Amino acid sequence: MLYGDDDPLQWPQPFVADVPHLPLIRLPPKSRSDPLCAMWWLPKPSEFLPDDSVVSGLGKLHPQCIAILSAPCRQPLQRAKLPRYKSYVLLREHATHLTTLLNRLSHLSMTFDRACLAVREAQRSFLELLACLDWFDVFKPRSTAGEPYTGKVERVVGCFTNNLGVAESLYRSGVPVYLIRNCDDYLTIRVKEVVQLIRPEHSLLSVSTSRASYAQIYKGPSNSIQKYSALYRWSHLFHASANPFNKHRMPSPPKPVVSIASVNRQARAQRYSPYAQRTKTKRELDGPQGRNKFTDPLDPIFPPPIPAWRDALCGVNQSESNFVDQDVLPSDFGYAFPEPASFTAFEKIERRNSVFCSWLRYRHSLIHRLSFEASDARPMSGKAWRDLLSLDYLEHSKSSKKTKNSSRLDLLSDFLQSCLEGTGSRINDIIGGQEMWCGKSFDQLKAEDFEEILWELSELNFRQDLLA
Repeated sequence: MLYGDDDPLQWPQPFVADVPHLPLIRLPPKSRSDPLCAMWWLPKPSEFLPDDSVVSGLGKLHPQCIAILSAPCRQPLQRAKLPRYKSYVLLREHATHLTTLLNRLSHLSMTFDRACLAVREAQRSFLELLACLDWFDVFKPRSTAGEPYTGKVERVVGCFTNNLGVAESLYRSGVPVYLIRNCDDYLTIRVKEVVQLIRPEHSLLSVSTSRASYAQIYKGPSNSIQKYSALYRWSHLFHASANPFNKHRMPSPPKPVVSIASVNRQARAQRYSPYAQRTKTKRELDGPQGRNKFTDPLDPIFPPPIPAWRDALCGVNQSESNFVDQDVLPSDFGYAFPEPASFTAFEKIERRNSVFCSWLRYRHSLIHRLSFEASDARPMSGKAWRDLLSLDYLEHSKSSKKTKNSSRLDLLSDFLQSCLEGTGSRINDIIGGQEMWCGKSFDQLKAEDFEEILWELSELNFRQDLLA
């Protein structure tokens, strides 16, 4: 992603003391064989490998491309872990963000456009991380040294300033700096000696116009730290995961108005009923159903619990007085992903295998729906997830009718399409897609493979719980 005239990766910016590393962002290497050339590479459609799934438009970049992009990042990321950088907060933030983006590119299916944006942001984080390291280790000591730097001008972007002290400090460090002076000051300047202008080796300034593709994220002076804070917030927000719990605490739909006649009929029915019937409260209807969710089921394929977590969950006070929101809504008891324990609840092995197949077939699309902050995905109850993943089994059951089959497929198609609204992807073949796990087909999966699948689901749900 490029930020037009305010992009410190493209051309010099006004010097800001809070981000002194920006003038040290490196320029493209002269040699095409230099590994750093990967930081100016943009993916081509031919380097994008689509997933074989029910959704078209999702995929990953070729593993070789990701390896080339990741290779120059290893050494700076290792350096960033050294204790001497512990107090350099911005450096550590860039290291964390770069690691996150590389992991997303390696493991998360996304559209080609989002893959290109992730590559751009990974390159930006790498160049800023490298500039932070250079500033801390090389240029900061130079600026405070007694003697000026006598080597050649560094091949970095540089900056411009109207502060004489900043200009002298950067000049002593070997950083390209453009000193801006007011025209009225020329009458008061005493010229001691005319020297030859030192020109950078790279053409920095661009006069071409840029066309904005996104909404404005900052309006204000260009030499303010607020501008760069807005850039960093946008970058992190654009690649953040959605939080379906806090974003969609949607109240239950209002009950229809009941006529007086129907109320009288209900009263007469209760008056002559031989047994008293207790009406369930709203909390009982909206709350969790079935087994105790704070205990794990006993099943060979269910991942064993961590003893400390198991003991802590057994001691949780489940009293309603401890609820954060006393106005309980159905979505509060929902799941961002299918509940892992629900896969072990089926007695028939055929139905259990069918549910696993359905999850593997729709896995990429269901994970992708929560992989960006603007997602409209909502949490679903455990029963809704079970029904959704059981549609394939019910479709092929002998007791299922043809009309019901078509309605179930339509329901599943509508659900997946609503999950992918506005992502640039669409439903391809609702009954297609491969049922693969770690490169193995479903027929080759063993008990430990099913345990890994449930472990991943537990991890995904746990992360969404942390966000909530």
